[in-house]
Amino acid sequence: MRLRHSLVVLFVAVPILAAGSRLARAGGGFIPPMRLDVSPSSTLLGDGPHVGMHVLAGLHWASLSPRWNNNLDLGIGYVYDGFTDDGAPTAPDGAILAAGPTAPRDTPRTAAHGLYLEADHRTGGTHHRRSWLGLRAELLFGSVGGETRTGAALVGRAAWELFTPIKASGCNGGALGMFGVGVYLEAGARLLPDGRAGIMTTAGVSMRLPAIAAGS
Repeated sequence: MRLRHSLVVLFVAVPILAAGSRLARAGGGFIPPMRLDVSPSSTLLGDGPHVGMHVLAGLHWASLSPRWNNNLDLGIGYVYDGFTDDGAPTAPDGAILAAGPTAPRDTPRTAAHGLYLEADHRTGGTHHRRSWLGLRAELLFGSVGGETRTGAALVGRAAWELFTPIKASGCNGGALGMFGVGVYLEAGARLLPDGRAGIMTTAGVSMRLPAIAAGS
């Protein structure tokens, strides 16, 4: 068991320290302890479901803390959701909610982005795997008729991940926290900036990165 743990730490620590070394050669830098989520999503509005993309990136305590039995994860960061929307309401000048970066020109695309605050509780696990249940509040922004409007969301989250603690230094760099990969399932109520209410569901892949620092 100790040998397997050592191999896992070595496998993860080497590329992280290599990243720190590249930061040092570039003049130094810092990568904060983060959680990254990417997944397809479905938003159910009054005219039916709309398929889109969900992206989240933020600072998280469980990515910085090297304790395997840490029971709390608090996070704050940025969230983006975009989906094709043939039924998007138009403003008097013909504008719709901000177009997403990958939408075809003839396909309306609703896009909402903003800030989030999340709290998660560890519901179980061992030294290298754990599960979470959490709740996230979002403050969303979007452009409607050339004006920026706000929306909000409340999202429940269930997640499971494999992880390993990282405490390493060398090559003029260092890392502290957790490296992890996992899967998650989310569902929540959302009020879009254009005033429509809907239900969003998503399931995808999550990654944790520890804090990585490098001197000049």
